[in-house]
Amino acid sequence: MEKIKVIICEDHSLFREGIKSYLNSKENVKCVGEAENGAQLLHKLKYCEEDKFPDIVLLDINMPVMDGMETLKRLKEEYKTLKVIVLTMHNEVSMVSKMMSLGANSYIPKTEASDQIMKAITSVYETDFYFNDLTNRAIVETMRSKKIYENEDIEDRPARIEPVQEKTEKKGFFSKKVLYAALYGFLAAVLLSVVVYTMVKISGNLSSISNPNTSNFKY
Repeated sequence: MEKIKVIICEDHSLFREGIKSYLNSKENVKCVGEAENGAQLLHKLKYCEEDKFPDIVLLDINMPVMDGMETLKRLKEEYKTLKVIVLTMHNEVSMVSKMMSLGANSYIPKTEASDQIMKAITSVYETDFYFNDLTNRAIVETMRSKKIYENEDIEDRPARIEPVQEKTEKKGFFSKKVLYAALYGFLAAVLLSVVVYTMVKISGNLSSISNPNTSNFKY
């Protein structure tokens, strides 16, 4: 049976040695290396022999030189198939969500029993992921936050649409003004025509009175 190859990235030597000893006591797991920080881990992976290249990284977060967050980003960029289990003292849901979003395959607090670490290694190796109460809670909290954000986004829509409505109202108001101006202009033209026509008629009648046709008078 081929053993699962694991490398440990942890700055506390006592904890690192304890994990290494525990893993090597299991028949289906082998610790193939260790590193004190992310920079050292990346260096070792770069020059690692193919038959000793790890399947899984046990990664701490708080480390000197290069912390676990930056290391995880680099690992997922340079070694896309390499699986990462975060093993840390941080048990905040926000940190779990952050590391999982960066590509971690599981997240285990150091306060967990050693058999949980073994379960995580086996599950991640076989199915890519291992979920526990902490990761489940992080997923639920993320979903709730997303739902709240989406609801707020919907509620904010009238505020974003308001300027468009305002522009439309202004445009409508402007159109009414044009219509009224055109109507007034038309009425003024009609009135002027009537006045001119009336003046012409009156002028014609006055001309007839001042120059009577003599044939109509008897001497």
